[in-house]
Amino acid sequence: AGTTLTIDAPQVQARGGKKQKYRVLVDPKYRGRVALVLTRLTAKAKKMIVAKRTVRQTKKNGTAQIRWKMSKRMPAGTYVLYASFNPKKRYGKPGLTVSTPVVIR
Repeated sequence: AGTTLTIDAPQVQARGGKKQKYRVLVDPKYRGRVALVLTRLTAKAKKMIVAKRTVRQTKKNGTAQIRWKMSKRMPAGTYVLYASFNPKKRYGKPGLTVSTPVVIR
């Protein structure tokens, strides 16, 4: 209750292009870790494959930021970016997870 989590990410990113900024915004009064995972489904939609992942600490202003460049060998298509926030134990708050689609072309 009272904790918000927002993803600020490009909706479309080209393979082999320049790095794009992916940012997660959290309520600044809570500190913790943010895990970002970019996933896609297999052709028959039976299995989820992790394409990229990273973990960052939130800053004092409530943000965690990364810059990703997509490999030219990465399959084009729709991916899902998951952001999971795990606050420090001293707050006694549960974690949050949100997702957003990202198209890799």
